[in-house]
Amino acid sequence: MAKKYKRKTVRRYTVQVPSISNDGLPTTEGVRIPMPCKGITLSNDHKKEVVEAFVAIYLSDGESMDSAASKMNFQRSTLHHWKRDNKEIARMIEDAQSQKKELRMQTERNTARSSAQRLMEGYFVDLESKKMVKVLNMKGEEEWVAQEVKIAQQYIKPSEGLITRRLENDDEHWRKDAGELTKGKQNIPLISWIGGETEEEE
Repeated sequence: MAKKYKRKTVRRYTVQVPSISNDGLPTTEGVRIPMPCKGITLSNDHKKEVVEAFVAIYLSDGESMDSAASKMNFQRSTLHHWKRDNKEIARMIEDAQSQKKELRMQTERNTARSSAQRLMEGYFVDLESKKMVKVLNMKGEEEWVAQEVKIAQQYIKPSEGLITRRLENDDEHWRKDAGELTKGKQNIPLISWIGGETEEEE
């Protein structure tokens, strides 16, 4: 008598996928997707469901391909097999990698702009000073401890070289202004270059 094999059906499980709420705020949404597991062959449509969820997680901030796959409880190598066998899935993954690269580059550009702006405008830093004294500890040994801690703010002046380069490398209007500002005027208060109040020299 022939053995009867029970047909294996595709099981689904819930993963938390990044989404946007009705208020326009970032949130997560539980999505039911097919479960890649041994003994079950997923259809191409099932695989695309999995990859769509993977891409949404992968494109969220701070996620790598490995961490995104781990959150979905399957190996990254599974994606490589699917990518090799299916051109549409390959395109979905490659597009996601391109978007991820662009997002990373945009973040780096924004960080660079923010840092440059800070240097052009000047900024304050906290300086900590401590008064140390010798005391006897519970073992009767001398040790140094801070008796008084003071925190003062120091103003870091704008970077003259950075401002000059910024003006010289911009459009014609800015280049003209740069020439007028720098020609024989080494003691111009830098704060006047960035639209603040001009400080008069005594």
